[in-house]
Formats: sequence, structure tokens, C-alpha cells
Amino acid sequence: MIFKGFELGPFMTNCYLVGDEETREGMIIDPGAEAEALKEEIEKASLKIKLIVLTHGHIDHIGAVAELKEATGAQFAYHAQEATTIQGRVNSYVMIGPPAPSNPEAARILQGGATLELGKQRFTVLHTPGHSPGGICLMSDDVVFTGDTLFYSIIGGTD
Repeated sequence: MIFKGFELGPFMTNCYLVGDEETREGMIIDPGAEAEALKEEIEKASLKIKLIVLTHGHIDHIGAVAELKEATGAQFAYHAQEATTIQGRVNSYVMIGPPAPSNPEAARILQGGATLELGKQRFTVLHTPGHSPGGICLMSDDVVFTGDTLFYSIIGGTD
């Protein structure tokens, strides 16, 4: 598995670039900011991005989605219960930061139990509401991407 992690933007949001070593199919998880830097990393890794997946729709996780989707042609995916937040109709973070970026409609609406495939890599979608109604984790044999379901030493608070 190809795996690269980044801390991006003013909130230092965790973002991941993941791919299959054989097919070079990849996905970006939670691209909150710095689309140009992520495009450079995608090129360095020689990945064909198939999916841009959000673990939830808070503004610190979505800032680079539109630009990366345009650059890669990847499908944009998130849990059904995050649709209102992601489309910018309800976003409490707008009060403390820049306006919510416009985002493309999802090509793939996820539910718990769904499977995402990148070559031989398989990821199971786990619905983990709490931090947000449609929060998800992505689990493979090797790793679990938890978004803000977990923070270091605490659960994923919203305070």
C-alpha cells in the first residue's frame, strides 16, 4: 500500500494519499487545504486518483475538494448524512473562518458497510456518527482512517 499523510491548512487537518502499488490507483482522504501541494504529491507518487473521500463535512476537511476533483477527474464520495453540511447549506465553521468553499456534488454517496476498491486494496466504510452525523472511518487490513472520530488522547469532540 502507498500511504502518505499530511497536516494541511490553518487547522492542521490530517489528509491522506493512499494507493495500490501495482495498479497505481489512489484516493485522497480529507483534502482540507493546499490543493497545489497535494497535486505535486500525487504526481510524485505516480497515482491515478479514483476517489476523493471525506470522513465528514466540516470545513477543515473539504477546502481542496473542488480543485482536486477538477485536476484528477476523481469521484467525490461522502456519507449520505453529510450532504447538507458539505454542500454548504449548514456549516457552523463559516462563523469562525473563511466562507465555505463550493463543492461538487458527490458521484458516490456512501453508507456503512460499503466497500471502496483501489486495485487490490479494499476499504470498508464504517459509519461512526458523533463528531458529525455522517462521520465515517475507512478500514482496510492494514489501517483505519478515523477522520475526527478520534483525536490523540480523546474522542473527537466538537467543542
